[in-house]
Amino acid sequence: MPRSAKYSEAEAKTAKLESNAKHQREKLDRIVIQPKKDIGAKIRKSAQLSGQSLQGYILQAIQERMEKEETEKL
Repeated sequence: MPRSAKYSEAEAKTAKLESNAKHQREKLDRIVIQPKKDIGAKIRKSAQLSGQSLQGYILQAIQERMEKEETEKL
């Protein structure tokens, strides 16, 4: 016999969606890039070969460049 849930599945799903939306609004910045298709394919392939997600790969590359540029200023 299934145990009674505090919330229905629909209520839990709605609450999760609302929680995710709030997190995205308050904590995340949205930056869109639009490379040409051939460049995008190369970026995706490189990310895959490195075992990283596309987002992780791009963010790591940006972070490394920012750190390099900051070091060069010193």
